[in-house]
Amino acid sequence: MIAKWAKFRGAAKVIAIDDVPHRLEMARNISQVDFTINFASEDVMEKLQAYAPNGPDCCIDAAGFRFPKSLSHRLQSMLKMETDSMDIIQEMIYNVRKAGHVALIGDYFGYGNQFPIGAFMEKGLTMRGGQAFPQKYWHQLLELIQSGQVDLSPFVTHRMHLSQGDEAFKIFNEYR
Repeated sequence: MIAKWAKFRGAAKVIAIDDVPHRLEMARNISQVDFTINFASEDVMEKLQAYAPNGPDCCIDAAGFRFPKSLSHRLQSMLKMETDSMDIIQEMIYNVRKAGHVALIGDYFGYGNQFPIGAFMEKGLTMRGGQAFPQKYWHQLLELIQSGQVDLSPFVTHRMHLSQGDEAFKIFNEYR
């Protein structure tokens, strides 16, 4: 959905990175991203450098801390040496263009190790993070949806009664 909003807001090119095939398919078909990368089977840095040699202008992490990719961060998490994996943040810092932007909207709640402060400083990056404030934006967003300027209906995959909340979360959590 973030890719859809990026396109709506005028991003010239949008790249989606994930390891869940149906989410990458949705990104291509519904959000109309320009390029997808499956990090489970493709080298993210290699693919990004081939597609955007100087790096993307902006990288957005919408996944958060729960998805360590490296053995180092998986072990640190298991040993309670960190709560939040830095793998995705590291990749964003290494890949975004010089003077680019890094945005964290995924959920983070504690601390993480191996933040690449040197690369961050050398590249002169800007980083922003935080949870959205729906009470600030919901009127504007609802107007865009109601007017038909933005169609989010393809993202609705299930319709369930509120009393089925537990089952709905289970379906969401299992990517069904």
